[in-house]
Amino acid sequence: MLKIKVGLVSFTENRDVDLVSETVQYEQKQHKILADYLKENNFEVIEPNNGKGVNSISEVNYAIDNLKSKKVECLIIGTWKWTETMLAVKLIKEMGLPTLLFGKSDDNRTALGCMMAVGSALWEISSSKEMLNHERVIDDYEKVVKWVRGAGSLKKMQNQSILLWGGSYCLKMDHLQDDNSRLKSFLISDILNESEYILIKKAEDILKGGNERINGFIKWLTDNKCNIVFDEKMLTQKSFRKQIALYLASRDRLEELKEENIVGVSIHCQPALSIYYGVTGCFLPAFLPFGMDSEGERQVVATVCEGDIKGLLTSVMLQNMSGGQPTGFGDIRTLKHEGKSLLLIGNCGGASIFYANNSNKDSEVLPKVNICAQCQGCSGGSVGYCGKQAEKVTIARLIRIAGEYQMQFGIGESIEVTMGMKEKLGWGKNWPQIAIDLGISDKQMIQVFGSNHFSLVLGDFSEEIMTFCKQAGIVCGKIN
Repeated sequence: MLKIKVGLVSFTENRDVDLVSETVQYEQKQHKILADYLKENNFEVIEPNNGKGVNSISEVNYAIDNLKSKKVECLIIGTWKWTETMLAVKLIKEMGLPTLLFGKSDDNRTALGCMMAVGSALWEISSSKEMLNHERVIDDYEKVVKWVRGAGSLKKMQNQSILLWGGSYCLKMDHLQDDNSRLKSFLISDILNESEYILIKKAEDILKGGNERINGFIKWLTDNKCNIVFDEKMLTQKSFRKQIALYLASRDRLEELKEENIVGVSIHCQPALSIYYGVTGCFLPAFLPFGMDSEGERQVVATVCEGDIKGLLTSVMLQNMSGGQPTGFGDIRTLKHEGKSLLLIGNCGGASIFYANNSNKDSEVLPKVNICAQCQGCSGGSVGYCGKQAEKVTIARLIRIAGEYQMQFGIGESIEVTMGMKEKLGWGKNWPQIAIDLGISDKQMIQVFGSNHFSLVLGDFSEEIMTFCKQAGIVCGKIN
C-alpha cells in the first residue's frame, strides 16, 4: 500500500467559559472518531498533539514542527466548537498544504460558526492557493476520505520523480511532448531523461553474467502457469531472454536511482530497442507496474511507452490515489459488442499484468497471461491477456489545449474480454486488451478524447480527480 500522510489537528476553546471540561471531552471524542476512520481507510495519520485540542501559540508551533518533520502531505483541521481563529490560520499558513476544515452537526455546539470564522479568515488572507482552495466538510466522513486521496496525491506527486528512457516524442507525436519546466513548477518534482543504452548495456551484462537470474524469471513464469508460445522468428529463446534481461536491467537501474524517488517510467522503445537492439521493450510496461516477480516483492512502478509524459503523469496520479494499485495504460480503439461501443485500451505488446485477473498475486494473474509473437519490431514477444469484469473503472488523461492543461476522466464498467472479441481485432489481437463501457458512442468519443493513449485504475475516483485538479489549478472535465 502507498499511504498518504495526513496531518490531523483539532483546536479548542482558550477562554474560561462555562462547560469547558465537557467541551474538551466532546472534542477529543470527535477527533478520535475521525482519526480512526482515516486509519481504517489506509492513511498514515499524524496527530502532533495526540488528539488534544490546540489553544495556544506554543502548541501551534509544536504542531508545525512535528508535522513538517513527518512530511505530511495534506492537513485536516477539526473545528468542533470554537477557537481563536488566528491560531488555526497560523498553522495552515505556515504548513502551506492542501487543507480541509471538518466539523460535526450538533445543536449544542457551534461547529459551523467556528468553521466559517476560520474559513473566512483563510479567504481574507489567501496568501497561497492552498488557503484560497481549502475545503469545508460537515459530517461526511467519506467525502473527507476522497478529498485526502485527491489532495494528498497531488502533494505526494510534487515530491516524486518520473524517468524517460529514450526521451519523448516517439513516432513524431506532438502530444507526447511537454513543457517539463512548467510541469515541475506545480505537478511533479523532477522529469529525468537518460538513454536506453543504459538499459541495453545492463541487459548485455546480465546475459553475459550467466543464466541464473534469467532462468529464475522463466521458472517463475512457468511455475505459475504462464502460457508461453515460441516461434522461429519473433519469440525465439534468444529474443525471450533478451526481453527478460531488459526488464531485470530496468529494475537494477531503478534501484541505483532510488534516492530520486522515481515512481513512474517511460520506455521509448521505437526504434532504438525494437529495431536496432532487435527486441521490443514490452516486458517493462507488463511487469514494472506489478508488485512481485521472480526475485520477490517489488515496488509498483507506473510504466508507459513512447515517451508519453502526460500519460505517465496521469498514471502516477491514479497510482497515488488508489493507494498503490497498478495503473493500466495503452492505445485506444473501439469495438462494437452487443449493441454498445466499447472503449478498448490495449497497449502495443505490454501493459500491467495486474489487469489479467484484477489482482496483484502472481499465482492468480500469470495463468491468464499469454506471451507470444509480437506483430511489430525485429523480434520479441507481447504480453497479452483478456481484461476482466469490474463494476467501476476510472479512465483519465492529462491533456493540453492551446497551452493550457486539462484533465479528462470518465467512469465506466469493465467488460470481460473474450477470445471471440479479440479475434475481431486483427492487428494487435495478441496485445493486452481491457474493454470499458463508458455509456457513450464512438462518435462522442471522437469529439472529446484528447489523446490516443489513456490510463486507468479500478474504482470510481471522480471526486478525488476533481479535488486533485482544483488544488493543482487544472481544468477538469468529465467525459461521460
